[in-house]
Amino acid sequence: MSENPYNPLQPTSDPLLFYGREETLAAIQLHLVSGTNRHAVTIFGQRGMGKSSLLSQVPLNIDERFVCVYIDLNQVELDDVSGFIAAVVDQIRAMLEVIEASTLRLPSFPDAADVDLLDWLAGEYLEVVLAAIRRSRHLVLMFDDVHLLFDAMDTGNLPAHLMTFLSVLLDRYDRLNMIAALDITYETRALQTAPFDNAQFHHRLTNLTPEIAEAVVTEPVKEFYAFEPPALRRVLELAGGHPFHLHSICRLIYRLYEQERRVSTIAMVDIEAVYPAALEQAGDIVRPLWEHIRPNERLALTALLDLRKHNPHEHFAADGLREWLSKTDYPLNSVQLAAALRGLEYLGIVQTNEQGEYSFSAGIQADWLTVYIVDAPAETVRRPPALLPKPRFSRRTLVMIALAPIVAVILLGLAFLLNDDDEVDNPSASTATLQLDIEATRQADFVTQTAAAATHTATPSATWTPQPSFTPTAEPPRRFGG
Repeated sequence: MSENPYNPLQPTSDPLLFYGREETLAAIQLHLVSGTNRHAVTIFGQRGMGKSSLLSQVPLNIDERFVCVYIDLNQVELDDVSGFIAAVVDQIRAMLEVIEASTLRLPSFPDAADVDLLDWLAGEYLEVVLAAIRRSRHLVLMFDDVHLLFDAMDTGNLPAHLMTFLSVLLDRYDRLNMIAALDITYETRALQTAPFDNAQFHHRLTNLTPEIAEAVVTEPVKEFYAFEPPALRRVLELAGGHPFHLHSICRLIYRLYEQERRVSTIAMVDIEAVYPAALEQAGDIVRPLWEHIRPNERLALTALLDLRKHNPHEHFAADGLREWLSKTDYPLNSVQLAAALRGLEYLGIVQTNEQGEYSFSAGIQADWLTVYIVDAPAETVRRPPALLPKPRFSRRTLVMIALAPIVAVILLGLAFLLNDDDEVDNPSASTATLQLDIEATRQADFVTQTAAAATHTATPSATWTPQPSFTPTAEPPRRFGG
């Protein structure tokens, strides 16, 4: 039995299991052969979109003139600059050994505390490395998860001028190139920071096309089993072309196949069987997105979730979302809603059809928000501002509210008349008036509270209780992968 070809938690390094991204790989190759190296090629994408897998394919799609060194910053201790420099040095040495270049002249890592490691790498070390790979070859440093460098700089663990240092390296060495992959939420910051500040060399990874997504689902397992058409459509609808979700669902299906060797066709019942575990794992992607998006974007998602509850396969116009929000205490005008929807679409959370109507890009993301955000205990998640139905009063209640101030004035007037004759002789007159004021206020408050109680018991015009297509069973959370 062959190894499971799917793993959402590991990059896809096997070229036979890597699908799509041809345009991005071609653009990287063109950048390298053009001789332009003053800026880094920068790959953006949300988590699980395949940035690491793309970097693993770069050496297989360029010629041998380019020596690629992959540095996974997620595996590097970034408590200080020495951890970063050590990771770069170690990976360069390992690659030199792979290509059988001489490592005899490589300088040892400095032990002295007074040595500036950045200067040592830029001068003494890289000079020897570039000489070792011969003059006809280029060194390509491929940094994965570069946003972790930004985070370490913000905390003071790495020097604030680290990015400037990387830019200076590219200026200093014509045979040095750089490729960086980072989370899409850092795109604005990257645009303001050399060597990532040239938008001409930016590439954003989006969901795979339906054709490529179908190939991911079917091609690696075609010798073992096939999908019934409804089951295949369901997988593609749930994953929405998102590589992580595709691999998550398909990995579980493959495990189900391993348990039931007699199964040669995957049906809808099999999708339902693996879906609770896939839904739980989807939180690795969806929760960070939910935590990142702005309040207005959360409100727009809330409206879309509620409308989707009744029509899970429909698309919804912006006017419908705005009307839903208008019935809450947090309405958005057309400009605010349009900006929120643009942001969600840019992040790949929602998509539009030819009519400009909106839906979730991946059904599993909508289902996860329903189960783990909407229905989760309030203290465990960051919610958007509570959506409350606008007050709806009965005619009798409205009349009572309108008459309350008039009743209060009449009572106050009677109090003044009754106490007018005794005003001089009765020092407690002001106290009596104050008591009447309080009583009138209590009466008015009673009317208001009654109206509020009627509002809370009324059927709300907009509720926030969308349900997923498949309800997870009451099993302990399970994680797969690795």
